[in-house]
Amino acid sequence: MWVGNFHCDDFTLDYDAFTRAVRTYGRDPRVYGWYLSDEPNTSECPEIAEEIERRADYIAEHAPGQISFISLTDWPMGPVTPQKVNVDIVGLDPYPCRGAVEPKKKCDIGAIDRMVRMADRAGIARERVAPVLQAFGQECSSGDKQYWLPTEDQFRALLRRWDRLVPAPRLEITYTWGKQDEWACPTLADASGGEHPDLQSIMKARNTGRS
Repeated sequence: MWVGNFHCDDFTLDYDAFTRAVRTYGRDPRVYGWYLSDEPNTSECPEIAEEIERRADYIAEHAPGQISFISLTDWPMGPVTPQKVNVDIVGLDPYPCRGAVEPKKKCDIGAIDRMVRMADRAGIARERVAPVLQAFGQECSSGDKQYWLPTEDQFRALLRRWDRLVPAPRLEITYTWGKQDEWACPTLADASGGEHPDLQSIMKARNTGRS
């Protein structure tokens, strides 16, 4: 469940509303966990680490069996490691298919390696890492056009690299399933073949053990 913030922004739920949500859903078997922060930037707002820790501790106490999760990018990771803020799983979100949309270039697969090494140096154990898979582009977005939707071959290459570096993760996510007019278009919702690569079939096979 998304209850987080972005970079240094305010949290979607203030602390009182957050605790009410955890008390309501903390024992709901449909809830796997809680997404507490997307790319917290402790260089600009060091206080964010303390707030993440406060919320992760509340989940640990009031939502037994559910996980706390944050997603990190290539900013300093040391202040928000699981050891520092008590989260269970940390997502790493390099987006290797980046650059001019047309013509599509080769994805920088090494971006995955570099971010995993950053996490290693920060002391984040790989069993705590969740791959954040790039299954979006910005060809039809109204804002930035920095990323393109991977082709099927490019997407398989991303998955192979993640599998080598973080085998059998507890959690694997994509950003994002649905369209975001400014930031993500097309997305996995569109990637079913025809006009766009069929990434949905690749993920379906992966998630059902047929990859």
